[in-house]
Amino acid sequence: MIIVTSKKGRTNENGSATVSFSSSIRFDDLFRIPDYQQDYAMGTNGKYSAGSNGFDWGPRIVGQIVPNLPVTGESGPLTAVKDNGIGNFFKTGLTRINNFSICFHKTGDLSIEGDEPV
Repeated sequence: MIIVTSKKGRTNENGSATVSFSSSIRFDDLFRIPDYQQDYAMGTNGKYSAGSNGFDWGPRIVGQIVPNLPVTGESGPLTAVKDNGIGNFFKTGLTRINNFSICFHKTGDLSIEGDEPV
């Protein structure tokens, strides 16, 4: 995003142009990973169901073979995924912020600002 602002302003004491530039960088990371239950599978009333997203009232996970695993739909052993795999979803964000401004002699100022999320 780039913002350009122009307006009349005051000149500095000696009547010359003033140029300023600032730059910063910010790293954004997940503050805290919530605690997830890892003991019970998807389903209701103690019965496994791969189609019951958000309902962890299925059987206790002990490595039993189920006919349709979540995501793949293939049969295989039922296992818990540490922290529900959330670590593979959130990555560290990077934001660069640059500001550039010029104050002209007796005519006004020009300011150009930019944020660059990466």
